[in-house]
Amino acid sequence: MNRQVRLGDLLLDRGLISKEQLQDALSKQHQLNLRVGETLIECGYVTEEDIALTLSDQFKIPFEQVANLSFEPEAVNMVNQALVERHKFVPVSVNDNEITLATADPTDVLALDDIKFATKRNIKLIIVTKRDIERAIEWLYLTPEGFNNNSLNISDFVDISDDDAPLIRMVNAIIQQSVEDSASDIHIEPSDYLLIIRYRIDGLLQMLREMSMDLHNSIVARIKIMANLDISERRLPQDGAFRQFIGGREIDFRVSTIPTIRGEKIVIRIHDNTQNRYKVDNIGMQLTTLKKLQNLLSLPYGMILVTGPTGSGKTTSLYSCLDVLNSPHKNIISIEDPTEYRLNGINQISINKKIGLTYSTVLRSILRQDPNIIMVGEIRDKETAEVSIRAALTGHLVLSTIHTNDAASTLTRLMDMGVAEFLIASSIAGIVAQRLVRRVCSRCRKEYFINKNDSLWSTLNIDNYIQNKSEILLFKAGDGCSHCHNTGYRGRIGIFELLIINETIAKMVMDHQPASVIKDYAVSNLAMQTLRDDAIIKVLSGITTVEELMGVSYFKDFMS
Repeated sequence: MNRQVRLGDLLLDRGLISKEQLQDALSKQHQLNLRVGETLIECGYVTEEDIALTLSDQFKIPFEQVANLSFEPEAVNMVNQALVERHKFVPVSVNDNEITLATADPTDVLALDDIKFATKRNIKLIIVTKRDIERAIEWLYLTPEGFNNNSLNISDFVDISDDDAPLIRMVNAIIQQSVEDSASDIHIEPSDYLLIIRYRIDGLLQMLREMSMDLHNSIVARIKIMANLDISERRLPQDGAFRQFIGGREIDFRVSTIPTIRGEKIVIRIHDNTQNRYKVDNIGMQLTTLKKLQNLLSLPYGMILVTGPTGSGKTTSLYSCLDVLNSPHKNIISIEDPTEYRLNGINQISINKKIGLTYSTVLRSILRQDPNIIMVGEIRDKETAEVSIRAALTGHLVLSTIHTNDAASTLTRLMDMGVAEFLIASSIAGIVAQRLVRRVCSRCRKEYFINKNDSLWSTLNIDNYIQNKSEILLFKAGDGCSHCHNTGYRGRIGIFELLIINETIAKMVMDHQPASVIKDYAVSNLAMQTLRDDAIIKVLSGITTVEELMGVSYFKDFMS
Protein backbone atom coordinates (compact mmCIF):
# COMPACT_ATOMS: atom_id res chain seq x y z
CA MET A 1 0.00 0.00 0.00
CA ASN A 2 1.28 3.43 -0.91
CA ARG A 3 1.10 5.58 2.18
CA GLN A 4 2.33 8.60 0.25
CA VAL A 5 -1.02 8.95 -1.54
CA ARG A 6 -2.90 11.69 0.27
CA LEU A 7 -6.58 11.19 1.10
CA GLY A 8 -7.44 14.77 0.20
CA ASP A 9 -6.04 14.31 -3.30
CA LEU A 10 -7.96 11.05 -3.74
CA LEU A 11 -11.24 12.71 -2.77
CA LEU A 12 -10.41 15.62 -5.07
CA ASP A 13 -9.71 13.30 -8.01
CA ARG A 14 -13.04 11.54 -7.49
CA GLY A 15 -14.89 14.88 -7.51
CA LEU A 16 -16.15 14.44 -3.95
CA ILE A 17 -14.66 17.74 -2.75
CA SER A 18 -13.49 20.98 -4.34
CA LYS A 19 -10.06 22.54 -4.02
CA GLU A 20 -11.58 25.26 -1.85
CA GLN A 21 -13.09 22.71 0.51
CA LEU A 22 -9.79 20.85 0.77
CA GLN A 23 -7.92 24.08 1.55
CA ASP A 24 -10.54 25.00 4.13
CA ALA A 25 -10.17 21.61 5.81
CA LEU A 26 -6.37 21.82 5.78
CA SER A 27 -6.50 25.27 7.37
CA LYS A 28 -8.80 23.97 10.14
CA GLN A 29 -7.05 20.63 10.67
CA HIS A 30 -4.62 21.79 13.37
CA GLN A 31 -7.25 23.91 15.09
CA LEU A 32 -9.59 20.92 15.36
CA ASN A 33 -6.73 18.51 16.14
CA LEU A 34 -8.13 16.00 13.64
CA ARG A 35 -6.82 14.14 10.62
CA VAL A 36 -7.72 15.48 7.18
CA GLY A 37 -10.49 12.96 6.59
CA GLU A 38 -12.04 13.61 9.99
CA THR A 39 -11.84 17.36 9.39
CA LEU A 40 -13.62 17.03 6.04
CA ILE A 41 -16.38 15.04 7.77
CA GLU A 42 -16.61 17.59 10.60
CA CYS A 43 -16.99 20.38 8.03
CA GLY A 44 -19.75 18.41 6.28
CA TYR A 45 -17.92 18.12 2.96
CA VAL A 46 -17.89 14.31 2.81
CA THR A 47 -19.39 11.35 4.65
CA GLU A 48 -17.61 8.43 6.30
CA GLU A 49 -18.88 6.20 3.49
CA ASP A 50 -17.36 8.54 0.87
CA ILE A 51 -13.95 8.08 2.48
CA ALA A 52 -14.34 4.32 2.92
CA LEU A 53 -15.35 3.82 -0.72
CA THR A 54 -12.46 6.02 -1.90
CA LEU A 55 -9.94 3.97 0.10
CA SER A 56 -11.53 0.76 -1.13
CA ASP A 57 -11.15 1.83 -4.75
CA GLN A 58 -7.58 3.09 -4.28
CA PHE A 59 -6.21 0.04 -2.49
CA LYS A 60 -8.44 -2.58 -4.16
CA ILE A 61 -9.76 -3.74 -0.80
CA PRO A 62 -13.44 -4.74 -0.58
CA PHE A 63 -15.85 -2.38 1.22
CA GLU A 64 -18.62 -3.85 3.38
CA GLN A 65 -21.39 -2.71 5.69
CA VAL A 66 -20.69 -4.13 9.13
CA ALA A 67 -24.26 -5.40 9.31
CA ASN A 68 -23.43 -7.81 6.47
CA LEU A 69 -20.43 -9.35 8.23
CA SER A 70 -20.38 -12.50 10.36
CA PHE A 71 -17.81 -12.42 13.16
CA GLU A 72 -16.19 -15.67 14.25
CA PRO A 73 -15.79 -15.95 18.04
CA GLU A 74 -12.39 -17.60 17.54
CA ALA A 75 -11.15 -14.51 15.68
CA VAL A 76 -12.65 -12.09 18.19
CA ASN A 77 -11.15 -13.98 21.15
CA MET A 78 -7.73 -14.00 19.51
CA VAL A 79 -7.29 -10.20 19.89
CA ASN A 80 -7.64 -8.40 23.23
CA GLN A 81 -9.97 -5.45 23.73
CA ALA A 82 -7.21 -2.90 24.44
CA LEU A 83 -5.53 -3.57 21.09
CA VAL A 84 -8.83 -3.37 19.24
CA GLU A 85 -9.84 -0.07 20.86
CA ARG A 86 -6.39 1.48 20.34
CA HIS A 87 -6.16 0.71 16.63
CA LYS A 88 -9.87 0.74 15.72
CA PHE A 89 -10.16 -2.58 13.88
CA VAL A 90 -12.24 -5.72 14.46
CA PRO A 91 -11.29 -9.35 13.74
CA VAL A 92 -13.82 -10.99 11.42
CA SER A 93 -12.53 -14.50 10.66
CA VAL A 94 -9.38 -16.59 11.03
CA ASN A 95 -7.73 -19.71 9.68
CA ASP A 96 -4.32 -21.29 10.22
CA ASN A 97 -2.48 -18.76 8.08
CA GLU A 98 -4.59 -15.64 7.87
CA ILE A 99 -6.82 -13.36 9.94
CA THR A 100 -9.36 -11.04 8.31
CA LEU A 101 -9.78 -7.59 9.87
CA ALA A 102 -12.41 -4.90 9.37
CA THR A 103 -10.82 -1.45 9.47
CA ALA A 104 -11.58 2.14 8.48
CA ASP A 105 -7.89 2.93 7.81
CA PRO A 106 -5.97 0.44 5.66
CA THR A 107 -2.87 2.70 5.75
CA ASP A 108 -2.30 2.22 9.50
CA VAL A 109 0.87 0.14 9.26
CA LEU A 110 1.45 0.22 13.03
CA ALA A 111 -1.92 -1.41 13.66
CA LEU A 112 -1.24 -4.08 11.04
CA ASP A 113 2.18 -4.85 12.52
CA ASP A 114 0.73 -5.11 16.05
CA ILE A 115 -2.04 -7.50 15.03
CA LYS A 116 0.28 -9.58 12.90
CA PHE A 117 2.65 -9.93 15.86
CA ALA A 118 -0.19 -10.73 18.30
CA THR A 119 -1.85 -13.38 16.10
CA LYS A 120 1.18 -14.76 14.25
CA ARG A 121 -0.87 -14.65 11.05
CA ASN A 122 -0.95 -12.74 7.79
CA ILE A 123 -3.47 -9.95 7.44
CA LYS A 124 -6.41 -9.68 5.06
CA LEU A 125 -8.45 -6.45 5.17
CA ILE A 126 -12.05 -5.38 4.70
CA ILE A 127 -12.84 -1.65 4.71
CA VAL A 128 -15.80 -0.36 6.75
CA THR A 129 -16.72 3.07 8.09
CA LYS A 130 -15.33 4.32 11.38
CA ARG A 131 -18.84 4.44 12.85
CA ASP A 132 -19.38 0.78 11.94
CA ILE A 133 -16.08 -0.13 13.59
CA GLU A 134 -17.21 1.52 16.83
CA ARG A 135 -20.58 -0.24 16.70
CA ALA A 136 -18.87 -3.59 16.21
CA ILE A 137 -16.40 -3.01 19.09
CA GLU A 138 -19.23 -2.07 21.43
CA TRP A 139 -21.22 -5.15 20.50
CA LEU A 140 -18.41 -7.68 20.42
CA TYR A 141 -16.28 -6.54 23.35
CA LEU A 142 -18.40 -4.37 25.66
CA THR A 143 -21.85 -5.94 25.66
CA PRO A 144 -22.27 -8.75 28.23
CA GLU A 145 -24.43 -10.74 25.78
CA GLY A 146 -21.74 -10.28 23.12
CA PHE A 147 -21.73 -13.70 21.47
CA ASN A 148 -22.04 -17.44 21.89
CA ASN A 149 -20.27 -20.29 20.16
CA ASN A 150 -21.75 -19.55 16.74
CA SER A 151 -20.78 -16.95 14.18
CA LEU A 152 -22.20 -13.52 14.93
CA ASN A 153 -24.18 -11.24 12.69
CA ILE A 154 -24.80 -7.84 14.23
CA SER A 155 -27.32 -6.48 11.73
CA ASP A 156 -29.98 -6.45 14.45
CA PHE A 157 -27.68 -4.48 16.68
CA VAL A 158 -27.24 -1.77 14.04
CA ASP A 159 -31.01 -1.31 13.93
CA ILE A 160 -31.56 -0.60 17.60
CA SER A 161 -35.32 -0.50 17.41
CA ASP A 162 -35.53 -4.21 16.49
CA ASP A 163 -32.84 -5.59 18.76
CA ASP A 164 -33.79 -7.88 21.64
CA ALA A 165 -30.44 -7.95 23.45
CA PRO A 166 -31.05 -7.55 27.21
CA LEU A 167 -28.61 -4.64 27.57
CA ILE A 168 -30.21 -2.73 24.72
CA ARG A 169 -33.69 -3.41 26.09
CA MET A 170 -32.51 -2.12 29.46
CA VAL A 171 -31.15 1.15 28.03
CA ASN A 172 -34.28 1.61 25.91
CA ALA A 173 -36.45 1.03 28.99
CA ILE A 174 -34.55 3.68 30.97
CA ILE A 175 -35.02 6.16 28.12
CA GLN A 176 -38.68 5.32 27.55
CA GLN A 177 -39.57 5.61 31.23
CA SER A 178 -37.88 9.00 31.41
CA VAL A 179 -40.19 10.28 28.67
CA GLU A 180 -43.26 8.74 30.31
CA ASP A 181 -42.32 10.39 33.62
CA SER A 182 -41.83 13.80 31.90
CA ALA A 183 -38.19 13.93 33.00
CA SER A 184 -35.94 16.65 31.58
CA ASP A 185 -32.66 14.78 32.20
CA ILE A 186 -31.32 11.28 32.84
CA HIS A 187 -28.24 10.99 35.10
CA ILE A 188 -26.15 7.81 34.92
CA GLU A 189 -23.59 8.02 37.72
CA PRO A 190 -20.91 5.53 38.76
CA SER A 191 -20.15 5.11 42.47
CA ASP A 192 -17.80 2.81 44.35
CA TYR A 193 -20.15 -0.16 44.29
CA LEU A 194 -23.34 0.80 42.42
CA LEU A 195 -24.39 2.43 39.18
CA ILE A 196 -27.01 5.05 40.05
CA ILE A 197 -29.77 6.09 37.61
CA ARG A 198 -31.62 9.31 38.42
CA TYR A 199 -34.22 11.42 36.58
CA ARG A 200 -34.67 15.16 36.89
CA ILE A 201 -38.42 15.69 37.13
CA ASP A 202 -39.90 19.17 37.57
CA GLY A 203 -36.46 20.53 38.38
CA LEU A 204 -35.52 18.03 41.11
CA LEU A 205 -33.40 14.88 40.80
CA GLN A 206 -35.18 11.68 41.80
CA MET A 207 -33.74 8.20 42.23
CA LEU A 208 -34.89 5.70 39.61
CA ARG A 209 -32.78 2.62 40.37
CA GLU A 210 -29.40 1.28 41.44
CA MET A 211 -27.53 -1.31 39.38
CA SER A 212 -24.36 -3.32 39.58
CA MET A 213 -21.25 -1.43 38.51
CA ASP A 214 -20.53 -4.46 36.28
CA LEU A 215 -23.04 -2.93 33.84
CA HIS A 216 -21.45 0.51 33.80
CA ASN A 217 -19.07 0.18 30.84
CA SER A 218 -21.66 -1.63 28.73
CA ILE A 219 -24.40 0.95 29.36
CA VAL A 220 -22.02 3.84 28.69
CA ALA A 221 -20.80 2.22 25.48
CA ARG A 222 -24.37 1.56 24.34
CA ILE A 223 -25.37 5.20 24.83
CA LYS A 224 -22.19 6.41 23.11
CA ILE A 225 -23.06 4.31 20.08
CA MET A 226 -26.56 5.77 19.99
CA ALA A 227 -25.13 9.30 20.22
CA ASN A 228 -22.38 8.69 17.63
CA LEU A 229 -19.56 9.18 20.14
CA ASP A 230 -16.12 7.58 20.38
CA ILE A 231 -16.57 4.54 22.63
CA SER A 232 -12.82 4.18 23.20
CA GLU A 233 -12.33 7.76 24.47
CA ARG A 234 -12.86 7.70 28.23
CA ARG A 235 -10.45 10.43 29.32
CA LEU A 236 -12.16 13.47 27.76
CA PRO A 237 -15.71 14.86 27.83
CA GLN A 238 -17.82 14.22 24.73
CA ASP A 239 -21.13 15.57 23.44
CA GLY A 240 -23.52 13.91 21.04
CA ALA A 241 -27.20 13.41 20.23
CA PHE A 242 -29.76 10.93 18.95
CA ARG A 243 -33.49 10.86 18.21
CA GLN A 244 -36.23 8.33 18.90
CA PHE A 245 -39.98 8.07 18.43
CA ILE A 246 -41.62 7.20 21.74
CA GLY A 247 -45.36 6.99 22.17
CA GLY A 248 -45.86 8.51 18.74
CA ARG A 249 -43.77 11.57 19.67
CA GLU A 250 -40.46 12.63 18.19
CA ILE A 251 -37.97 13.03 21.04
CA ASP A 252 -34.44 14.45 20.77
CA PHE A 253 -31.81 13.34 23.29
CA ARG A 254 -28.60 15.32 23.89
CA VAL A 255 -25.81 13.28 25.50
CA SER A 256 -22.93 14.60 27.59
CA THR A 257 -20.18 12.39 29.01
CA ILE A 258 -17.53 13.41 31.52
CA PRO A 259 -14.78 11.35 33.21
CA THR A 260 -14.93 11.02 37.00
CA ILE A 261 -12.63 9.19 39.39
CA ARG A 262 -15.09 6.27 39.42
CA GLY A 263 -15.71 6.15 35.67
CA GLU A 264 -17.64 8.07 33.05
CA LYS A 265 -20.80 9.89 34.10
CA ILE A 266 -23.49 10.46 31.48
CA VAL A 267 -26.26 13.05 31.43
CA ILE A 268 -28.94 12.83 28.74
CA ARG A 269 -31.03 15.98 28.17
CA ILE A 270 -34.51 15.19 26.84
CA HIS A 271 -36.20 17.49 24.32
CA ASP A 272 -39.79 16.76 23.36
CA ASN A 273 -40.43 18.12 19.87
CA THR A 274 -44.21 18.12 20.30
CA GLN A 275 -45.19 21.37 18.63
CA ASN A 276 -48.08 22.31 20.91
CA ARG A 277 -45.69 22.74 23.82
CA TYR A 278 -44.57 26.04 22.35
CA LYS A 279 -47.75 28.06 22.61
CA VAL A 280 -47.47 31.41 24.31
CA ASP A 281 -50.90 30.86 25.86
CA ASN A 282 -49.59 27.77 27.70
CA ILE A 283 -46.50 29.12 29.44
CA GLY A 284 -48.38 30.62 32.41
CA MET A 285 -48.45 34.39 31.83
CA GLN A 286 -51.19 36.44 33.42
CA LEU A 287 -53.54 37.85 30.80
CA THR A 288 -52.42 41.47 31.23
CA THR A 289 -48.74 40.50 30.87
CA LEU A 290 -49.51 38.27 27.90
CA LYS A 291 -51.26 41.08 26.03
CA LYS A 292 -48.26 43.37 26.57
CA LEU A 293 -45.95 40.68 25.23
CA GLN A 294 -48.15 40.15 22.17
CA ASN A 295 -47.99 43.91 21.50
CA LEU A 296 -44.18 43.71 21.63
CA LEU A 297 -44.16 40.80 19.20
CA SER A 298 -46.17 42.85 16.71
CA LEU A 299 -43.38 45.45 16.45
CA PRO A 300 -41.55 45.52 13.10
CA TYR A 301 -38.13 45.94 14.72
CA GLY A 302 -36.40 46.20 18.08
CA MET A 303 -35.08 43.76 20.65
CA ILE A 304 -36.98 41.60 23.13
CA LEU A 305 -34.92 39.88 25.82
CA VAL A 306 -35.83 36.96 28.09
CA THR A 307 -33.80 36.68 31.29
CA GLY A 308 -33.47 34.22 34.13
CA PRO A 309 -31.10 31.55 35.48
CA THR A 310 -30.26 28.30 33.70
CA GLY A 311 -33.27 25.98 33.65
CA SER A 312 -35.88 28.72 34.09
CA GLY A 313 -37.64 28.04 30.79
CA LYS A 314 -36.17 30.87 28.71
CA THR A 315 -35.77 28.79 25.55
CA THR A 316 -39.35 27.51 25.77
CA SER A 317 -40.58 31.10 26.10
CA LEU A 318 -38.53 32.19 23.07
CA TYR A 319 -39.87 29.30 21.00
CA SER A 320 -43.39 30.20 22.08
CA CYS A 321 -42.78 33.72 20.81
CA LEU A 322 -41.45 32.34 17.52
CA ASP A 323 -44.63 30.28 17.22
CA VAL A 324 -46.64 33.52 17.36
CA LEU A 325 -44.38 35.16 14.78
CA ASN A 326 -44.04 32.18 12.43
CA SER A 327 -45.61 32.96 9.06
CA PRO A 328 -45.03 32.08 5.39
CA HIS A 329 -44.57 35.82 4.83
CA LYS A 330 -41.63 36.16 7.25
CA ASN A 331 -38.05 34.94 7.09
CA ILE A 332 -37.15 33.79 10.62
CA ILE A 333 -33.63 32.67 11.47
CA SER A 334 -32.45 31.33 14.84
CA ILE A 335 -28.89 30.86 16.10
CA GLU A 336 -28.51 28.44 19.00
CA ASP A 337 -25.83 26.59 20.94
CA PRO A 338 -26.98 23.93 20.35
CA THR A 339 -30.39 23.81 18.64
CA GLU A 340 -32.61 22.35 21.34
CA TYR A 341 -35.91 21.94 19.49
CA ARG A 342 -36.72 21.66 15.80
CA LEU A 343 -39.37 24.08 14.58
CA ASN A 344 -41.04 23.97 11.19
CA GLY A 345 -40.76 27.19 9.22
CA ILE A 346 -37.72 28.43 11.15
CA ASN A 347 -34.21 28.43 9.66
CA GLN A 348 -32.25 27.09 12.62
CA ILE A 349 -28.46 27.30 12.87
CA SER A 350 -26.33 25.50 15.48
CA ILE A 351 -23.15 27.15 16.74
CA ASN A 352 -19.95 25.16 16.12
CA LYS A 353 -16.98 26.82 17.82
CA LYS A 354 -14.59 24.16 16.53
CA ILE A 355 -14.87 25.56 13.02
CA GLY A 356 -15.29 29.21 14.02
CA LEU A 357 -19.10 29.27 13.71
CA THR A 358 -19.83 31.60 16.66
CA TYR A 359 -22.81 33.79 17.50
CA SER A 360 -21.14 36.96 16.25
CA THR A 361 -19.86 35.45 12.97
CA VAL A 362 -23.22 33.88 12.15
CA LEU A 363 -25.07 37.10 13.04
CA ARG A 364 -23.01 39.09 10.57
CA SER A 365 -23.69 36.54 7.84
CA ILE A 366 -27.43 36.14 8.35
CA LEU A 367 -27.96 39.88 8.01
CA ARG A 368 -27.27 39.21 4.32
CA GLN A 369 -29.99 36.52 4.31
CA ASP A 370 -32.84 39.06 4.26
CA PRO A 371 -34.27 38.11 7.69
CA ASN A 372 -37.37 39.66 9.25
CA ILE A 373 -36.88 38.08 12.66
CA ILE A 374 -33.69 36.83 14.31
CA MET A 375 -33.46 34.69 17.44
CA VAL A 376 -30.08 34.62 19.19
CA GLY A 377 -29.88 31.78 21.72
CA GLU A 378 -27.91 33.75 24.32
CA ILE A 379 -26.08 37.04 24.66
CA ARG A 380 -22.84 36.14 26.41
CA ASP A 381 -20.43 38.94 25.52
CA LYS A 382 -20.14 42.48 24.28
CA GLU A 383 -19.58 41.53 20.65
CA THR A 384 -22.72 39.40 20.42
CA ALA A 385 -24.73 42.05 22.27
CA GLU A 386 -23.62 44.87 19.97
CA VAL A 387 -24.18 42.93 16.73
CA SER A 388 -27.65 41.88 17.97
CA ILE A 389 -28.53 45.44 18.96
CA ARG A 390 -27.37 46.86 15.64
CA ALA A 391 -29.53 44.26 13.87
CA ALA A 392 -32.49 45.48 15.93
CA LEU A 393 -31.72 49.07 14.95
CA THR A 394 -31.62 48.26 11.23
CA GLY A 395 -35.14 46.98 10.79
CA HIS A 396 -35.09 43.50 12.34
CA LEU A 397 -37.01 42.09 15.29
CA VAL A 398 -34.42 40.36 17.50
CA LEU A 399 -35.20 37.93 20.33
CA SER A 400 -32.56 36.64 22.73
CA THR A 401 -31.80 35.54 26.30
CA ILE A 402 -29.43 36.78 28.98
CA HIS A 403 -28.65 35.83 32.59
CA THR A 404 -29.81 38.41 35.18
CA ASN A 405 -31.93 38.37 38.34
CA ASP A 406 -34.83 40.44 37.06
CA ALA A 407 -35.91 42.54 34.09
CA ALA A 408 -34.47 45.90 35.19
CA SER A 409 -31.08 44.34 36.03
CA THR A 410 -30.73 43.38 32.37
CA LEU A 411 -30.21 47.01 31.40
CA THR A 412 -27.35 47.46 33.86
CA ARG A 413 -25.90 44.07 32.87
CA LEU A 414 -25.60 45.21 29.25
CA MET A 415 -23.90 48.41 30.39
CA ASP A 416 -21.49 46.33 32.49
CA MET A 417 -20.66 44.37 29.32
CA GLY A 418 -19.53 47.61 27.76
CA VAL A 419 -22.48 48.20 25.44
CA ALA A 420 -23.05 51.93 24.87
CA GLU A 421 -26.04 53.38 26.74
CA PHE A 422 -27.52 54.98 23.63
CA LEU A 423 -27.56 51.60 21.86
CA ILE A 424 -29.37 49.96 24.78
CA ALA A 425 -31.88 52.79 25.15
CA SER A 426 -32.72 52.97 21.46
CA SER A 427 -32.96 49.24 20.64
CA ILE A 428 -34.58 47.31 23.51
CA ALA A 429 -38.37 47.25 23.42
CA GLY A 430 -39.06 44.95 26.36
CA ILE A 431 -37.54 42.48 28.80
CA VAL A 432 -39.19 39.35 30.21
CA ALA A 433 -37.81 37.93 33.47
CA GLN A 434 -38.93 34.48 34.54
CA ARG A 435 -38.59 31.52 36.89
CA LEU A 436 -40.21 28.09 37.02
CA VAL A 437 -42.19 26.73 39.96
CA ARG A 438 -43.84 23.36 40.38
CA ARG A 439 -47.60 22.95 40.02
CA VAL A 440 -49.69 21.32 42.73
CA CYS A 441 -50.56 17.78 41.67
CA SER A 442 -54.16 17.65 40.43
CA ARG A 443 -54.71 14.08 41.64
CA CYS A 444 -53.73 14.43 45.30
CA ARG A 445 -54.53 18.12 45.78
CA LYS A 446 -55.98 19.02 49.18
CA GLU A 447 -57.41 22.28 50.44
CA TYR A 448 -56.56 24.15 53.61
CA PHE A 449 -57.36 27.58 55.02
CA ILE A 450 -55.34 30.41 56.52
CA ASN A 451 -56.80 33.39 58.31
CA LYS A 452 -55.73 36.98 58.62
CA ASN A 453 -53.95 36.33 61.92
CA ASP A 454 -51.60 33.83 60.31
CA SER A 455 -48.06 35.17 59.83
CA LEU A 456 -48.20 34.01 56.22
CA TRP A 457 -50.90 36.60 55.54
CA SER A 458 -48.60 39.48 56.38
CA THR A 459 -45.53 37.83 54.85
CA LEU A 460 -47.25 37.67 51.48
CA ASN A 461 -49.02 41.04 51.89
CA ILE A 462 -52.19 39.26 50.88
CA ASP A 463 -54.35 42.37 51.33
CA ASN A 464 -52.66 43.85 48.26
CA TYR A 465 -53.80 40.92 46.08
CA ILE A 466 -57.45 40.39 47.04
CA GLN A 467 -60.33 42.66 46.16
CA ASN A 468 -62.72 41.61 48.89
CA LYS A 469 -62.14 42.03 52.59
CA SER A 470 -62.17 38.33 53.35
CA GLU A 471 -60.27 37.26 56.45
CA ILE A 472 -60.00 33.59 55.43
CA LEU A 473 -58.40 32.26 52.25
CA LEU A 474 -58.36 28.82 50.64
CA PHE A 475 -54.92 27.42 49.73
CA LYS A 476 -54.03 24.13 48.02
CA ALA A 477 -51.21 21.62 48.42
CA GLY A 478 -50.51 18.06 47.26
CA ASP A 479 -50.47 15.11 49.66
CA GLY A 480 -48.27 12.99 47.39
CA CYS A 481 -49.34 10.08 45.18
CA SER A 482 -47.95 7.74 42.52
CA HIS A 483 -48.83 10.22 39.77
CA CYS A 484 -46.49 12.84 41.24
CA HIS A 485 -43.89 10.40 42.66
CA ASN A 486 -45.09 11.32 46.18
CA THR A 487 -43.85 14.91 45.85
CA GLY A 488 -47.23 16.68 45.79
CA TYR A 489 -46.27 18.41 42.54
CA ARG A 490 -46.70 17.52 38.89
CA GLY A 491 -45.44 19.76 36.08
CA ARG A 492 -44.12 23.31 36.23
CA ILE A 493 -45.38 26.77 35.32
CA GLY A 494 -43.65 30.06 34.68
CA ILE A 495 -43.47 33.12 36.93
CA PHE A 496 -43.08 36.26 34.82
CA GLU A 497 -42.18 39.94 34.94
CA LEU A 498 -42.39 42.13 31.81
CA LEU A 499 -40.62 45.49 31.64
CA ILE A 500 -41.70 47.73 28.76
CA ILE A 501 -39.04 50.26 27.75
CA ASN A 502 -40.62 53.67 27.20
CA GLU A 503 -38.98 57.07 26.72
CA THR A 504 -38.65 57.68 30.46
CA ILE A 505 -36.86 54.38 31.08
CA ALA A 506 -34.68 54.98 28.01
CA LYS A 507 -33.65 58.32 29.57
CA MET A 508 -32.94 56.57 32.87
CA VAL A 509 -30.58 54.22 31.03
CA MET A 510 -28.81 57.20 29.45
CA ASP A 511 -28.50 58.74 32.92
CA HIS A 512 -27.04 55.50 34.43
CA GLN A 513 -29.91 55.10 36.88
CA PRO A 514 -29.63 51.90 38.99
CA ALA A 515 -31.88 48.93 38.30
CA SER A 516 -33.84 49.44 41.53
CA VAL A 517 -34.92 52.96 40.45
CA ILE A 518 -35.98 51.71 37.02
CA LYS A 519 -37.95 48.87 38.60
CA ASP A 520 -39.73 51.17 41.07
CA TYR A 521 -40.71 53.49 38.23
CA ALA A 522 -42.08 50.62 36.15
CA VAL A 523 -44.16 49.29 39.06
CA SER A 524 -45.54 52.71 39.99
CA ASN A 525 -46.12 54.18 36.52
CA LEU A 526 -46.40 51.26 34.09
CA ALA A 527 -48.30 48.82 36.34
CA MET A 528 -45.52 46.27 35.93
CA GLN A 529 -46.32 43.00 37.67
CA THR A 530 -43.12 41.80 39.35
CA LEU A 531 -41.92 38.22 39.71
CA ARG A 532 -43.03 38.36 43.34
CA ASP A 533 -46.50 39.58 42.37
CA ASP A 534 -46.99 36.85 39.81
CA ALA A 535 -45.73 34.22 42.26
CA ILE A 536 -48.16 35.23 44.99
CA ILE A 537 -51.09 35.37 42.56
CA LYS A 538 -50.33 31.78 41.54
CA VAL A 539 -50.21 30.72 45.22
CA LEU A 540 -53.56 32.40 45.89
CA SER A 541 -54.97 30.69 42.77
CA GLY A 542 -53.96 27.25 44.10
CA ILE A 543 -51.52 26.64 41.24
CA THR A 544 -48.44 26.36 43.44
CA THR A 545 -47.51 26.60 47.12
CA VAL A 546 -45.63 28.96 49.40
CA GLU A 547 -43.21 26.13 50.20
CA GLU A 548 -42.37 25.84 46.50
CA LEU A 549 -41.68 29.58 46.23
CA MET A 550 -39.38 29.36 49.24
CA GLY A 551 -37.33 26.83 47.30
CA VAL A 552 -36.75 29.31 44.46
CA SER A 553 -33.71 31.37 45.49
CA TYR A 554 -35.06 34.63 44.05
CA PHE A 555 -38.11 34.59 46.35
CA LYS A 556 -36.37 33.75 49.63
CA ASP A 557 -35.64 37.39 50.43
CA PHE A 558 -39.29 38.27 49.92
CA MET A 559 -40.84 35.35 51.76
CA SER A 560 -38.66 35.19 54.87
